[in-house]
Amino acid sequence: MPYLKINQIQEGMINVSLIARVLENESLQEGKFKLLLEDGTGKVSLLSRERYTVGTTLKIERAYAYKFRGQLSISVMKKGKVSVIE
Repeated sequence: MPYLKINQIQEGMINVSLIARVLENESLQEGKFKLLLEDGTGKVSLLSRERYTVGTTLKIERAYAYKFRGQLSISVMKKGKVSVIE
């Protein structure tokens, strides 16, 4: 599965995989976090149940893309995963 750059991701895409750095981390209700990710080509939001430190590089596999309030967002599918790249 090839890794995409954020500027290649479009609303409605599934099985999206990318590598990006955490730019912002916002706490939401019920133990959820809104991450703003960037890879040099663009920015995308990710809702997560785990908190990641700003500056951490993440590998996201099997996500789907959608727009929320006009902003491109991704969400990890059931068989997807997020892992930290050291």
